[in-house]
Amino acid sequence: MHVQATDSAITVATTRYRLEVTSGALRLRDPRSEQLLIDSPSPLMIWPTFSPELSRWRYVGRAVQPASAGPAIIEVRAECDHAAVGALTITLRCHQDHIEFSAACEVRHEATVAHWQMLAAGAKLDLFHVHHWRSRHGNNKTYETHNLHQGHLTADRCSANIPPEMVWQWTNLTDISTFSTDFQFAPRPSLLVFQRDRLMLGIGSRDLPHGFGLELKAAAHRLSHLRLNYGGEHGQKIAAGDVIQSPRMYLWFNNSGDLWRTVDQYVGLLQEDGVIPRLSPRNAPHWWLAPMYCTWNDQGYLAGNAAFYNWPGDGFQGKNPVEAFDGPMLDHLLDVLEREQYPVGSVIIDDGWQTCRGHWRAHPTHFPNLRQQIDRIHAMGLRAILWMAPMDVEVDAPLRQRKEWLASGGAPGKWDMPLIDYSNPRTQEEYVRPMARYFFSSEPDCLNADGLKVDFMADKVHPGFGTHDPSWRGEERFLLNTQRLLYDLMKSHKPDAMLLGCTAHPFFGSCQDLIRTFDVPDSQQQHVDRWQMLRHFNPGNLISLDLSETRSLADVEEHLRMAVEQEMLYELARIAPNPATGEFELGNAYIELVKRKLAAWPNAASSTHKTSLPNGHTHDRFRSGPAVDANGLVESQR
Repeated sequence: MHVQATDSAITVATTRYRLEVTSGALRLRDPRSEQLLIDSPSPLMIWPTFSPELSRWRYVGRAVQPASAGPAIIEVRAECDHAAVGALTITLRCHQDHIEFSAACEVRHEATVAHWQMLAAGAKLDLFHVHHWRSRHGNNKTYETHNLHQGHLTADRCSANIPPEMVWQWTNLTDISTFSTDFQFAPRPSLLVFQRDRLMLGIGSRDLPHGFGLELKAAAHRLSHLRLNYGGEHGQKIAAGDVIQSPRMYLWFNNSGDLWRTVDQYVGLLQEDGVIPRLSPRNAPHWWLAPMYCTWNDQGYLAGNAAFYNWPGDGFQGKNPVEAFDGPMLDHLLDVLEREQYPVGSVIIDDGWQTCRGHWRAHPTHFPNLRQQIDRIHAMGLRAILWMAPMDVEVDAPLRQRKEWLASGGAPGKWDMPLIDYSNPRTQEEYVRPMARYFFSSEPDCLNADGLKVDFMADKVHPGFGTHDPSWRGEERFLLNTQRLLYDLMKSHKPDAMLLGCTAHPFFGSCQDLIRTFDVPDSQQQHVDRWQMLRHFNPGNLISLDLSETRSLADVEEHLRMAVEQEMLYELARIAPNPATGEFELGNAYIELVKRKLAAWPNAASSTHKTSLPNGHTHDRFRSGPAVDANGLVESQR
């Protein structure tokens, strides 16, 4: 690393980047090609804006602390033209292959942080594309790529032979956000990756923001804004005399031309800095590694629906699978499972067992004997996993009347549901702890279940919601803390209990044991794409191949092949015969195919159900290796 400080500029140069900070600009170059990648007309890298607007920041100075070992530290100082805000210090810690940056300032009077802005408006981005990640809906791809040249041409200047999609690209702004404005099933990380040829330049949070998405707006390679949205007028409240601190952000560089290796670098930085743990699945309980059976597809099939989703507009014909699910149906499915001796390790009791979402008690008329049915599952040598949507509160849930347990007094969100304030100690003691006991305790008035399948970790957290504990504020923070609360309480009852999650986010890795590829019906390839996303964002977690459309024996064979090739755990999708004919939809060949494939599964139990798997029957991925410590580091790495 070479550091040079003159009256006109501070320059830090490594083999990966060259950063130049002057009194009027911040420039970032690729040292191999001398290409100017970012040219910002201000030396300020990150700064807060307030609501109502009261901040106009003015650069006042810079300094550098070159170090013989470790990062070079650049400090940029700025002053606000409003007396309510003290001086701002921006800190850039320049490492060999990445820069960590943050900012802090004192607030002299009560204030509301609206955004944390990054780089100045008008900054030139000499980069070609920007990538950001999704979770489920609106696009079949796990990530989207946007062209930063958008806005350069107008529609009337485009010749007739230019493809319409290119016209759209050139005539619309790049305007993206990582906030779940659509119906996502999991929060997305505050992370974007820019690309120029093989050069990848990532920007992502080292600390989870108290905010609601990383936002980018640009056209013709010019930046309109790059910012963390802290809620605008509903932003983060700061008391007089407090020091506000931005999240620490990474800016990192990768010349591989590989988007996933760039993600690996980000996750690796989090691990090296101790922000997230290194996880190892080597010591996973054996029952986690066996194929699972989930009731969901059979719920729809037995309700008279052949389609995958079984909802209006998706081939819906009779009852929906939630309304149709009841104790006799579960008994029937357990009868089939026991009679056919499918070699699975657990049964997922899916949506419909509960009284309603938000009131997580067995439905008094549909499931009056759920504890006895779970006891039967245990007697079969299997484990029982309950489906749950922690963020959902339906109209009939008594919880809606307990305003003290709800954020903002029960104000409805986008999906017309209130937000359960899991940050409130009263909510935890009076609602969550009793619920965890009911789920997992072996006492007679409890269910004695062995795990949770959490679902719909969705768009319920909005800037307007006020939480009891301000440290939980923010979409990512609130959902992470909520899942961790459920996870820790589950483990306090049963240390080997399993949480099956749905979140491709590196911070969630330590509070979910398995991650499913989601119930995406359109193509088998989507599951492979999502497996790739999960294994890069959540290294060390087990991955479960989720339910899929299986309309033919070829579909079943392909689904099983994918699970083996990608080293995913398998969720058996359908075991019920046609309720009208008593015959299996794909005939006895389907039964034999699934049984044969699952019996040969690397982690499967033998043909008779067993809670423990035979010694040696472990997947290659989980075979014992060198001794590791609690962080997953082998002895030679310590």
